[in-house]
Amino acid sequence: MKRFALITGGVIVLIGLAIGLGAFLPGREAVYDFIILYSANLGVINRVPIYDTAAIIHLTISRLALNGNFTLFPYPYPPWVALSTFYLGFLPVSWAANVWLLLNIAMLVGSALLISSAWKPIQRIFLSVAALFFVPALGLIVVGQYTAPVLLGAALFVYAARRRESALTALGLLLMTFKPHVGLLLLPAGLVWLLFQKTTYARRAVWLTIAGGVLLAALGFIADPAWPLAYLHSLVSYSSLPGVAGRDLSASLPVMLVKLVTGQTNTLWSNCLSMATILGILLLFWRFKLLAGVETLVAGMTLLTLLGSPYLFNYDYVLLLLPLIYLARRVGSLPGRLALAGIYALPWTSLVFSREANILYACLALLLVIMLLGTHVEKHIDELPPIHYT
Repeated sequence: MKRFALITGGVIVLIGLAIGLGAFLPGREAVYDFIILYSANLGVINRVPIYDTAAIIHLTISRLALNGNFTLFPYPYPPWVALSTFYLGFLPVSWAANVWLLLNIAMLVGSALLISSAWKPIQRIFLSVAALFFVPALGLIVVGQYTAPVLLGAALFVYAARRRESALTALGLLLMTFKPHVGLLLLPAGLVWLLFQKTTYARRAVWLTIAGGVLLAALGFIADPAWPLAYLHSLVSYSSLPGVAGRDLSASLPVMLVKLVTGQTNTLWSNCLSMATILGILLLFWRFKLLAGVETLVAGMTLLTLLGSPYLFNYDYVLLLLPLIYLARRVGSLPGRLALAGIYALPWTSLVFSREANILYACLALLLVIMLLGTHVEKHIDELPPIHYT
């Protein structure tokens, strides 16, 4: 209970600092993706159902004095995302965007510090700076996207599982729900891993996760009294938008491969290729026991998400930080370390090639899969009994 109070107090202080510092940052005219969250925040504090897109648009226009041509995508995230950031709706939109920028930075730094808890202090500081300058992280920060909570959840899950802390483990798993299509594989994988542990710690973590999920679902009715059905309807409406349905800006490997082969987007073929990719890589991971340890589980399932998900954007590849950090301590050869440095640096080419560089992100994820498997193949060979000649 004392730890929970400390964490809660720390989060409140962090939010307060972000609000205070956000007031001194230059105002931002373009708030990009953040406006989706901000509009939902307005809905929460004004008791307008967040999945009623027409009502939310009307509320946003009236509150921000926008012209009648303003439009907004249907809200595509669970209600607890808007509930957990409701305070942003009390701020002017430019100020709120700065606060969300600072919170994203805090989550990125927090993720790096958690995942590197066993490192030396100077290494952790260097890693935190490097995480912020990873190109997908910069993109996420600039547009105000929502992948950072999933990254933080995965890092917290690893940190808590190392220390057998049930409450923090459950919190890490619940954070993965903040962007469901990104945490879709990480969350169930984490739960299955806990079930196989068969320890008091693991059982308690599972029950706390279930209880926390029920609590989040119950709180969701504050944001929208009909949220379960309304959320599904909002997702269908969002996915049918021309730009989304056509996957014009997609950085998903299955989508890009189907486009490359057929010259057009085909949702059915993309989904089939996605399932085949996930199944194939999952079998490889299972064969080499990558899913047994918590760190390899998270690194592997992160790469599985980035290679198999049919719905990804380039900023979602901020999750590459997890396998990169894991491999940084386990790859000792000079060629391997140079490869990791290249994987970190190559995304900068997207500043030149823009969306044309999306395929590069998928290729880097594939290279990390090969390197991850390589470290365990070597371990597997080392564990084989010696051959005795007669």
